[in-house]
Amino acid sequence: MMSNLITTGMAAEIAAAVAAQMERHFTVEPTLNLAEAAKSIGVSVTVMRQLCRERRIPAIRLDKSYRIRVIDINNYLEAHMSKISSKSTNPKRKRNEESETEE
Repeated sequence: MMSNLITTGMAAEIAAAVAAQMERHFTVEPTLNLAEAAKSIGVSVTVMRQLCRERRIPAIRLDKSYRIRVIDINNYLEAHMSKISSKSTNPKRKRNEESETEE
């Protein structure tokens, strides 16, 4: 009888661990449709659709509509934010800024 209790207890622990793993794996994340995603980054729906088609922003295609995870939009913005800030070291712009401060 004692061995049945240990086996039952172990089975319950294993089941709980498996359930926790599945819950973490299959958590539903918030998503946006094309119009919402486009508005959130300030582009047109056409541009957002193109970004999704080119797989520059990952999207889930459901029938004729797209669903985009908020985290994927944030990742796209972060990746492109560094490119924008690194371009601001334009020598012409720097010279113009220096000449303005001299006056």
